[in-house]
Amino acid sequence: MNFGNTDINGRLCADISMNSGQYIVINGEPVFGSDAVVWEPIGGYDYEDEDNYVKFYEGDFDGGGHTLSGFYIKHDKMEAKASALGIFGIITSSSSVCDLN
Repeated sequence: MNFGNTDINGRLCADISMNSGQYIVINGEPVFGSDAVVWEPIGGYDYEDEDNYVKFYEGDFDGGGHTLSGFYIKHDKMEAKASALGIFGIITSSSSVCDLN
């Protein structure tokens, strides 16, 4: 989706657990090993495209009541664009994300 077709609709059909058991907690913060899968938020910033670097998710996503867990999000530009981090980074006002745990 990112940096391609931005208006794809989706429906989650099962729970997804990424990085289950692949981290330890130190001082209340997860510390991931080198084998951790890093999640790129759906919709976000394309720092290579200076003219049009905001990439909105324009579709609808139905979580089907399922759960997403264990997501590890790391971004070099985290300080500048912290509001665009999550499973979905940036969506349009006409998009919807529903029934997701």
